[in-house]
This record gives sequence, structure tokens and C-alpha cells, in this order.
Amino acid sequence: MRQQLSSRISCALVLLATIVSGCEKRRETVDVTFGDDDCRYILAVVIDMSGSFADRMADNGEAYAFLGALLDRYTRAKVGSGDRLVIAQVSGSDNFLLWEGRPLDLRREFDSAGQFRDFLCDNASSSSSQIYEGMVNVLKYVMANPGVTEGRVKPVIFFLSDMEDTEPGKAARGREIRALLKDYGSCGGSMGLYYVETWRVGPWQRELSNAGIQQHHVQADIVGKPDLPEFD
Repeated sequence: MRQQLSSRISCALVLLATIVSGCEKRRETVDVTFGDDDCRYILAVVIDMSGSFADRMADNGEAYAFLGALLDRYTRAKVGSGDRLVIAQVSGSDNFLLWEGRPLDLRREFDSAGQFRDFLCDNASSSSSQIYEGMVNVLKYVMANPGVTEGRVKPVIFFLSDMEDTEPGKAARGREIRALLKDYGSCGGSMGLYYVETWRVGPWQRELSNAGIQQHHVQADIVGKPDLPEFD
């Protein structure tokens, strides 16, 4: 499985390695804050590495192409700033946080696309699709930054996923997510969901609206080339 996943994403990672560089040491708990006084913006990109989404995250997959374009736009807009970039996963792994640092720092930790590919393959999991748990983890992690809760830091979270959760206990997680989404909305957070299964688009739009998230966008998987967001 690891060899198959590696071959699918190797080409796409070359693109990612050219647009971002360096990072801080990976953190595995949700009670860690970023701690940058000059941070005014946090972008968290959450990717789905599960089997149902594997083709879209392959080297020629549309979701991976969108991820590369998204990171390119963000790093260009935020070059030289103290703003933050987080890459996380919603798949079946305890290590939901894959990478975290400033927009142009990845090469300081990974000298080559191959090194980053090995890191991703060692930490990414395709065993299951834990959408709800992943969303809980990411929301808690982002809101652990006091700048977010104090209104000094603008949080933005993007999910690249079909939003199909295969784990038991989804009802309990759903209640927790609703509470966290309301907290996130009260912090002025924005959220985008991309490549969502078509029949899930309406329910997720209602969830984000009911949570008070003023800036939100849910786009179906039938959209070949999703609109890229702007970063002021």
C-alpha cells in the first residue's frame, strides 16, 4: 500500500516542493499554540488520503493539482510574513498534523521532493476516512492559538475531501463538531470544503451557515476546477 501511495503522489510533490520551503518540528497534540507575535493569518489545509479519495490525490489527480495551486497562491501572498500554514489529514492515523510552519519554510527541513515524499508516505494513512475526528482535531488545534480566540489572527480552514466518514460513533462526533464550528464562527473563521460528494453539499452548507461562519464555501466533486480563494 505504501509503495502504491508513493508512486501516486511523487509527481505532485515536486510541484509542492517548488512553492513552499521549510517548517518547524511537527506537533502531535492539540494544546500547542503557534506563538508568533507577527502572525495575523493561519491557513490550515486538511487533505483526505483515504482510499475513496486516492485517485483525486494521485500525481495526476485534480485535488492534488488544486492543492498545489492553493499553496502557491497563499505562499506568494504571504511571503516574508509571520503568518502560518498547517497541512493535516483526516485519514486513519493518530498523527493528524503533517506539517506546520511559515509559508516559505519547507525546504529548511526537507532538502528534496523525495525526502518530503518519504515523510508524507510514512505519516499519511489510507486505511480509513475519519472526517469527523479529523475536523474536531483541526478545529481544536487552530483555536488553541490565543490570537485566534482574541481576534488578532484570522483563521481559514480548507478541506479537500469527499467528506465520507467511515468510522463508528459519528453521531456523537457530529454534536461535538457543531459546538466547535459555532466557536470557530464566533472567532471570525472562514472555511472551504472542496470535492465534496454532491449529495453532501447541501447538508454541509447548512451546517456552516447554522454555525455562524460568515465566509464559507462548499464545492461539489463534479466541479472540475474549483475557484481559488483570495488571500488579502
